Formats: sequence, structure tokens, C-alpha cells
Amino acid sequence: MSSIFERNDFFEPDGSKIKFSTHSPRHWQNSIANANHVPDILISLWSGRKNVSQNASYYHTTDEEYIERVEGLLGDSSFIPDHNPEACFKVSVYDKTNIINNVLKESLGASHITDTGFCVHDFTATPCRKFLDHATCSEHLYLKGDPRNDLLRSFLAEEISSLKIVEKESKDETLYDVDLWYTFKSQRVKILQDIINILDDDSIPSGSFFRLVINNEYNPVRVAIYNKTSKLIGIGKQDIQLEFVKEIELL
Repeated sequence: MSSIFERNDFFEPDGSKIKFSTHSPRHWQNSIANANHVPDILISLWSGRKNVSQNASYYHTTDEEYIERVEGLLGDSSFIPDHNPEACFKVSVYDKTNIINNVLKESLGASHITDTGFCVHDFTATPCRKFLDHATCSEHLYLKGDPRNDLLRSFLAEEISSLKIVEKESKDETLYDVDLWYTFKSQRVKILQDIINILDDDSIPSGSFFRLVINNEYNPVRVAIYNKTSKLIGIGKQDIQLEFVKEIELL
């Protein structure tokens, strides 16, 4: 039988029939509300959810769309010293980090300045699952050209030194779970080295946002696939990589 769209002469841009499941409008409505800055608590209330954190599964805003909001909200740059010499005595170099953080917070609803970047986890919805371990967290954004980029080099040196100690201790069979600690440390060294490689790559412009993609950490889709197929996707160390999000103009 004809659908409500056909009866009202609505079709896809290519002229084909509009098709989706009866549950899809719920996802669409939640995504549109989130994109227009409707508070999570309101979306949760009208969707009939008991837990605000369940909203995340219904948001389909891409990383690129989030960063586009940041670009739009940065707007007038006349208050930044490079564009307005009179503002030099009012805004320091490090205030640029606060400016970007405030725009991220306005755009995403949550953003916190960390020692090396920006955490976009919403602590009002769920606690931190990484216990502030930013190096292995996919909710942490790095920005090439950030004044704090050099800290990552010192962190890498410290982790390499620590890894050598753990590697030596891992040969002692009397030490419990030292092999797990070695795996964790070696993972951190690899991630930090990959980040440094991006910072040193001249083909990647300053002002580029990037983040970790960790396919073996908890997410609703991964759990749903496991419940459906009994197959657990993303279980190897090779499933951790860095993803370019978007480039903004660093002033």
C-alpha cells in the first residue's frame, strides 16, 4: 500500500520512495534536537527515558558537524591579539586555548581543558570510564598548534623510560600481572608516538583536530552486535588509531 509520503507527493531527491523503519523518526528527532542545543534532560524526558546517558545512542551528529559548530561560533576574531593590536594587553597567548574551549563547550555541551587537549565527555550524564587517562580515551580531542603540544613530547619520554623498567620487571615470573602492565604501557607509548608523528608531519596543517578511534572500548553498537552474533569486534591492539576530525583556522 502507498505510504503517507507517496500520498502527499514526497520522494527522495532521486525520485525513489522514502523508506525507513518506524523507529527511525525517533533517532531523527533526537539528533535534530541535539543539533539545535536542546538540553539532554529535556530530550530524555520527552523520549520517556529513565537515564539521560541513553540519549547518546540516538544522537547521530558527526565529528565534522561538531567542529563546524565550533567554526561558526568562533565568529568575530577582532578580540584576538593577532587581529587587534589594542587587545594585546588584554588577551595572552594561552587565552586562545580558553577561547576554543568555551566554543567547544557551547557547541558540544561539555568541554574541559586538559593538560594536552580538550575532553568532551559529559560528566553530568556518566562518570569518566578512563579515570582521566586522556592518552587512551576516544573522547579526548587534540589540536595541532596548541601551545601545550610540547608537553606530549615530555610525556612520551617519561612513558618510554617507564616502559623499560616494566619490560625488565616483566621477566620476573613472581610479579603478578606485570605482563598486563607491560601491555598497557607499550600501548600508551605507541599512541603518544603516533600523536608526535602527526605534530611533526608538515603535510598536516596547524589547526587540525584529531582524536583516537578505539574499536575495542565499550559502545552500544558493539554490545548489540555481540548479543546478535556472539562475535566481539575490535579486540586487537591494532584497532587503536588516530583519526583526523577537521581543520580550523588557528589565529
